[in-house]
Amino acid sequence: MSEHRSFRTRLKSVYHQSSRRELRRQVLRGALIGFLLVPILFICFASGALLFGYRFTGTFGTSMEPTLHDGDMIWLKRANIAEVKIGDVATFSSPELGSISHRVLGMEPVSGGRYLVETKGDANLISEYWVVGPDDTMYIVVRSIPLGGYVLDFLDTVYARILLICIAIAALVAVRVRQGRTKASAAS
Repeated sequence: MSEHRSFRTRLKSVYHQSSRRELRRQVLRGALIGFLLVPILFICFASGALLFGYRFTGTFGTSMEPTLHDGDMIWLKRANIAEVKIGDVATFSSPELGSISHRVLGMEPVSGGRYLVETKGDANLISEYWVVGPDDTMYIVVRSIPLGGYVLDFLDTVYARILLICIAIAALVAVRVRQGRTKASAAS
């Protein structure tokens, strides 16, 4: 009887080792697919978004608190002045200040299809005024993703590019090592 139990114990041990090995293999395979697939999907999604008039950017500053927070990523839809409504959060470009995303408080026609647009950050005390023409490009905020702006900011650095190249090289090495192990186990 004790030999029979010992055999069962050994059998369970072998089974657990092989299942652990298989689990490890599946985890590595999933990680490899994830590391390769996520950047590819991100690039495809971003390219498609750009083709349909969308873009994304990070928010840095607290002028739109509590609606938008420092470091959020915002998805923007290209719009002309006729599509903008009072209450929208619109993004304007200024040569002095760069891109600013603030809430539209008012719009008055000036001349030649141009509008005087009053905007203000939700946390600001003072409004800004913009003159926007029918040919000027502006964007309306569609969605925000908390802390996504920090990710975008990082992806725009040399370190991110080096990291992505290292991940791609590691993935290729892992595939080669796995192919070598598969050939070695098939030969024996």
